[in-house]
Amino acid sequence: MKNKIGDVEKLLEEKNIEKLKMAEESEKLQSDKRKLIEEKEEMRNEVKNILEEKNELSEKYKDLDTKLLIQKDKLSKYEESVASLTGEIETLKFEKSNIEERIKEVDGYKEKYESRNKKLEEELKATKSSREQLASSVSQLITDTNELKEKVEFNSMEHEKEKLKFEREREDLKSAIEEKELTLAELQKERPSKGFCCQ
Repeated sequence: MKNKIGDVEKLLEEKNIEKLKMAEESEKLQSDKRKLIEEKEEMRNEVKNILEEKNELSEKYKDLDTKLLIQKDKLSKYEESVASLTGEIETLKFEKSNIEERIKEVDGYKEKYESRNKKLEEELKATKSSREQLASSVSQLITDTNELKEKVEFNSMEHEKEKLKFEREREDLKSAIEEKELTLAELQKERPSKGFCCQ
């Protein structure tokens, strides 16, 4: 009888020990689950932050593209202005050449009809005056055009520097976006392995 009681007490003790172990294990599992839930929440916040950074970088990227287009448009207008002035100079040179040819003809008439050339001399004086005025205008226009060309060349260099700067910034932003996308992809791959199914 005493043996049976001893066996029962021993069995109860073993059951109590097993119960305590199961309670400890259950508590440990609950603790692990809470930690996993906290880790999941942290990762969600991190993913959210990365997405926000990605969107900000995308906006900056678009803004740089817009600035580049504006710079290209300005440069194109400067080049058109130079081309237009160059065309005007060529036209004035052609007109000057025609006037000089006419002056030569008038000079020839003067030598041949000197006795009747009073009226012709008036025309010659007027023509010479026109030539001098035109030569002065052409000289001033050439000077102004050279100054404008220098200004355009300087502006072109500045625009090119700005363009290179914007392109470098765009490449940096593009690399940053790609890096964020890779980080996001890695976090999404790690999500199943972190035991998020235990919610």
